[in-house]
Amino acid sequence: MADTTTTNYGLTKPEVGASEDTWGTKVNTDMDLIDTQMKSSADVAAAALPKAGGTMTGALIVSDTVTADKVIGPLNADFIIQQRGNGIGEALRIQNTDSNNLARFDKSGDISFYEDTGTTAKFFWDSSAESLGIGTSSPATLLEMSVYNSSITDPLSANNILRFTDQDTTKVNNQVTGTIDFYTSDSGGGAGSSAYVTSRSNNAGGGDLSFGTGDAGSPSERMIVDKSGKVGIGTSSPATALDVNGTVTATSYTGDGSALTGIAGGGPSLGTNSVIRTNAKVIAENITFTGNENGMSAGPITVNSGNTVTVTSGSTWVIL
Repeated sequence: MADTTTTNYGLTKPEVGASEDTWGTKVNTDMDLIDTQMKSSADVAAAALPKAGGTMTGALIVSDTVTADKVIGPLNADFIIQQRGNGIGEALRIQNTDSNNLARFDKSGDISFYEDTGTTAKFFWDSSAESLGIGTSSPATLLEMSVYNSSITDPLSANNILRFTDQDTTKVNNQVTGTIDFYTSDSGGGAGSSAYVTSRSNNAGGGDLSFGTGDAGSPSERMIVDKSGKVGIGTSSPATALDVNGTVTATSYTGDGSALTGIAGGGPSLGTNSVIRTNAKVIAENITFTGNENGMSAGPITVNSGNTVTVTSGSTWVIL
């Protein structure tokens, strides 16, 4: 009778009547095979997923994808955790050892990350609205930060600060700290950055805020607020509280005009329909109103000796 093998492990069963040496050799081979199989089974058992309440030890190795309602396994060389079927609700929930939620991935595609107690989602991706919420699970815009700033008056103590950090410790003058870029994709006028708000720091640690506008792809600085609070329009180095390099148009001015300086021609030269208010002031220089110009003063006016106020035909100066 020829040798045969067992069904499950393929162990050799020596033929009946074989010599003792033949039996001994084949039994030794079977014992080695049994030892190998038992070791492999022990490794698999140590890594097996436990029943409810059990503890998993060792590594989890998934060698292939299974076709069940819930799948854990490789697919197209990626590791996939997938919920199949027509069920609704969560696809995956991750908790810590205290059963507090850390993250939740809904079947709809929504993703939630929780705070330390695991009760409130503080970072939320709304897949249907394609919006990101920080501090809210109902973001109303593409990005919404929602917090409580009760009784906080210091801007740098707010709970919803958006910070731009430049990690360079060897700054040079006018080095950019951070920029908000407004980019247009208009095919008619050309795509590119059309406006920006940027912060610049100098080598002394101060900070300026710069505003730029222009055609797509080539915006230029138009206004700056320097570290001392001076505002420059058309100039990057304002010398006064408001420094304008260009023509200023306004519907009215407030003040008595006593501190006006740098007026060409030795006296005020007023434009069309201009108004001068010098309440109870002394005029110590010539004032000339040319055609179609108007002036007004409230209160007594004293014109020093040697100075004149000239009102030409078509102009008016009224003292109230």
